[in-house]
Amino acid sequence: AEIQDFLLLQTVNRWQVLLAHWADSGNVHPEDFYRTLLQMAGEFATFTETTTRRPNTYPAYRHDDLQRSFAPVVADLRRSLSAVIEQTAVPVPLQERRHGLRVGPIVDRSILRGSNFVLTVQADMPTENLRRLFPSQVKIAAVEHIREHVMSQLPGIAVRPLAVAPRQIPFYAGATYFELDRNSPHWQQMQSSGGFAVHVSGEYPNLRIELWAIRG
Repeated sequence: AEIQDFLLLQTVNRWQVLLAHWADSGNVHPEDFYRTLLQMAGEFATFTETTTRRPNTYPAYRHDDLQRSFAPVVADLRRSLSAVIEQTAVPVPLQERRHGLRVGPIVDRSILRGSNFVLTVQADMPTENLRRLFPSQVKIAAVEHIREHVMSQLPGIAVRPLAVAPRQIPFYAGATYFELDRNSPHWQQMQSSGGFAVHVSGEYPNLRIELWAIRG
């Protein structure tokens, strides 16, 4: 998957600089432009036509009917580019409150369907200590229920440390990554909740936390 991502980025970068040059020059023949779009459509089909990996068939260039020539290939390019830029990792910004509490409103509820949720945690302490202590000192719950969990010492949504950072989200040297357990009995509360609440006890100097939803 990482190799495919790299090759896709290489493809996007190659065409981006050429199209930027043509946009600045304003001097390109329609047939040259059509030929370039055909090449683009063919390359992007490799990544976005998940069944065949092959491009569609397009009409021959007709200078007297540019609309008929360009419309099919432009439509396919729009679909391909939409697939390329579809966001697979969605940040859930955490707002820091008092007493070790952070709240992340759920703006796009579609992330609750089939996404994996990952916490990126950094602190000025040995990484192994963070990895060992954090799961037992964090409580994650629906924002409407976090007070009950904290005051009554109830467990929240469990987290487990990941061996490596998921490739879909930013990598930070020294960070530890934890996946939320969607099989937790408290997970169902998130379906009707306004957001995530993350409460951390214990001493974590210069604590930084990010929450990410990774679409499946």
